[in-house]
Amino acid sequence: MAERRRKTTGRRPQRRTRKKKGGGGRFLFSLLFFIAAAALAVYFTSSDPSERRGPAPAEPRGALEEVIDTVRETAEEAVSPAPEEKTERRAAPSKTERSEWAEEETRRKEPAAPAKEERAEEASAPEEPLSGRLAVVIDDGGRDLASQRVYEKMGIPLTLAVMPNQPHTGEAAAEWAAAGLPVIIHQPMESVSGAAAEPVYLSTAMTADEQAKVLADSFAQIPQAVGMNNHQGSKATIHRTTMNNVMKALAARGMFFVDSATNSTTAADAAAAAYGVPYVRNELFVDNSTDVEEIKAMIRRGARMAAANGSAVIIGHCRPHTAEAFRQIAPELQRAGIRFVYVSSLTH
Repeated sequence: MAERRRKTTGRRPQRRTRKKKGGGGRFLFSLLFFIAAAALAVYFTSSDPSERRGPAPAEPRGALEEVIDTVRETAEEAVSPAPEEKTERRAAPSKTERSEWAEEETRRKEPAAPAKEERAEEASAPEEPLSGRLAVVIDDGGRDLASQRVYEKMGIPLTLAVMPNQPHTGEAAAEWAAAGLPVIIHQPMESVSGAAAEPVYLSTAMTADEQAKVLADSFAQIPQAVGMNNHQGSKATIHRTTMNNVMKALAARGMFFVDSATNSTTAADAAAAAYGVPYVRNELFVDNSTDVEEIKAMIRRGARMAAANGSAVIIGHCRPHTAEAFRQIAPELQRAGIRFVYVSSLTH
């Protein structure tokens, strides 16, 4: 029996050809195996049969074999996880990890972020619904007939400010009026800087007669005019004497005045009130940029001003990019509830 024990305990385990399961698994398997072998040796070497607790000698071997088989199966299960569990086992996630995983899953389910252009469009899109009256004056008529014709085909109330002494002054005024749209005179006036002045403009250094002559010439070139606004004029519009002379001429013809607001202060409003001339002031130039999307964003801003205050006056120009911006956005604003009106309806 001692010889059997030596043979049993001295037996080397056979080399396995399959892939190793890991150090921890091999150690557990070996430990359980040797415990079972030691128990078997003690059982058969005991001198007192009463210490061999269990069935008769013919049965213990089968029971021990079952024990060994059970130990072997348990050890193999411990070191051989099921195919779907062969990935690294991790401890149960903490509350913070579960929260982070939930947030990550939510982000994966969310739609992709819009492109830069779409974000800019959405950021500037009008809130629904909008209401209010929006008056649009288109400056610099007489320079670009092609752009003017884009405006004429839009089918909304627009007012064209035609500048005297331009290549297409007479043609622009006549064509616009023939389309049933109102024309006003875009009168060049003196600016504070004096930069980019037109060859003929209303100067504060002129006498009253000289100013009257300049104005009379403008009326003659644009007989369709029903009103006037200033081109530049940051110096002229704060000069009360000049504004008095302008309002006197307009009152004699039953015309209104749109202050382009090229200066933060003005003398035009007081002069207009003194002579009974209907007056309104511009609130926003929409096309200081040549980018169509940026111009559209400024037009939307004007629409929001109209919605907030009931009405607003904005000024654009007879330029290709501005015309295209208005062509694209006018239907959108109308659907939102904006009502385009002639600027004359907002004078007071």
